[in-house]
Amino acid sequence: MQSKELVEKMGFEVIYGDTDSIMINTNSRDLKEVTKLGNKIKAEINRFYKQLEIDIDGIFKSMLLLKKKKYAAVCITFGPNNEPIETQQLKGLDVVRRDWSEVARKTGVFVINQILSNSLREEIVDKINTHLMHLATKIQENSLPLSDYCITRQLTKNPEDYPDKKNLCHVQVALRLNSKGGKKLRHGDTVTYIICNDGSQLPASQRAYHPEELKTNENLSIDKHYYLSQQIHPVVARICAPIEGTDAAMIAEVLGLDPHQYRNYSYNRDDDPGAKLSMAKTLNLNDYKDCQRISFCCPVDNCSSTITVEHIFEGTGKNLTFTLASCPGCKTDLSSYLNALCNQMTLLIRSFIQKFYLGWLVCEDSGCGHRTRQVPQIFAKSGPVCVACQRSVMLPEYKVSDLYRQLTYFSKLFDFSRAQATLSEIEKRLPCVTCPETERTCRHLQQVAKRYLSRSAFSVVSMRDCFRDTFRPFDLRASRAASEGALLD
Repeated sequence: MQSKELVEKMGFEVIYGDTDSIMINTNSRDLKEVTKLGNKIKAEINRFYKQLEIDIDGIFKSMLLLKKKKYAAVCITFGPNNEPIETQQLKGLDVVRRDWSEVARKTGVFVINQILSNSLREEIVDKINTHLMHLATKIQENSLPLSDYCITRQLTKNPEDYPDKKNLCHVQVALRLNSKGGKKLRHGDTVTYIICNDGSQLPASQRAYHPEELKTNENLSIDKHYYLSQQIHPVVARICAPIEGTDAAMIAEVLGLDPHQYRNYSYNRDDDPGAKLSMAKTLNLNDYKDCQRISFCCPVDNCSSTITVEHIFEGTGKNLTFTLASCPGCKTDLSSYLNALCNQMTLLIRSFIQKFYLGWLVCEDSGCGHRTRQVPQIFAKSGPVCVACQRSVMLPEYKVSDLYRQLTYFSKLFDFSRAQATLSEIEKRLPCVTCPETERTCRHLQQVAKRYLSRSAFSVVSMRDCFRDTFRPFDLRASRAASEGALLD
């Protein structure tokens, strides 16, 4: 932290920091100047340390920094004649791990090469989309070699010693091969397998077969959807997450997958200032972009219309209207059905609470997709380890913060005073705003959300609980007795 503050005081930006290293943006493309700045920063930091010294580990021409200890970069080194040599450096990315299929690894390397090239962003995105489109066509046409689909995992124990054999592909394959007598796979061996369609409805983890089994069994075929959705898509989506102009949903669409299933994984941006302004009309929805919007069903029996509330006021100027004034289908005045609207909102909030208490856990790695309500017995520093992939941690599918944010969104959505304050003077005098029923409807719906928010302890920090074991109640009589005993001694 001290090194970071020192570098920032020198006028440079620290883009990444770890326990023993920092990465600095020099804002310069001159290699000699960059080297000079690096030596200057090194000398300045080393003045404060006696036992340890910092040194220049590398100079990066370009970098894709995804998260802690996960990056791709073009590193510049110097040759025998002091000429600059460019090499690619990959740290912690999926493409350097062997437990991904070869087709996923090759695709990831291609995407990284495009991002680290000197091309314009639009050209990079276009090349990636074109490559993915051609790749999806090759997969559908069975044009790729069988080796591209192979996944390799190492046995960390004997196959029969795994507690959860059913959900581990390499263990399933090892047990089946061992039972046939041809091989005897043990601890430390690597197992190669391919996910196949075998005519069953079993999950992918139970449809893994050795390449030789695929060649000799006519009833087996490569699960093309699995490789597109669970191998190629997660690798590419994670690499492209910081890149403007593409997201997980777009990548899915290019691969021929359903983009709607990947919208939650999209890297959300708000590039259009006009869009920001319109969203901020009544509520900064950018803070609640992941929250579910509320839709009311028309309370009239013979009407099946729904009213989705994005803002309590729609339109601008004289065209401003109250969203819940009437049903868009049967034109019924909804103010007389206020209790029905409150009941619908109550049921929706209860469904979110129930979703939280179900306690589903999902693997952090979207490529694994393991989902369970049972807490694994093996823990890492960041949480329980997934029993399926054994490399990522399990995270709550619906966190307590998600529930609290959803309730807060509903409370702010129907805040009439907040919405009214954003209107122009002309809009404030319109009948849809001054009508008492408008404020009454908003107030009742907001009270529903506030009632459940008041029961949540998520935003409350109890100082008594925090320091219960640190500061114990002071006992005056015990203190006085101890003092008297000390005087007698």
